[in-house]
Amino acid sequence: MCERWAALAPDLADHVAAVSYDAERGELTLRPDSTTWATKARLEASRIVADANRSAHTGAVRTVRVL
Repeated sequence: MCERWAALAPDLADHVAAVSYDAERGELTLRPDSTTWATKARLEASRIVADANRSAHTGAVRTVRVL
């Protein structure tokens, strides 16, 4: 997941980094560079999950954690 982050969320990729993916929990962890971008990532969490699963052709990502 992390290696495809820029393609999954090009509008966020310059300010929000995908730092880890826990396959067991289905959790994608993101690190924004400011509180503004953290808020945007949280607001778009459902879209991020949907886009990640569509890209991977699975339902592997269940949650997004924003640090």
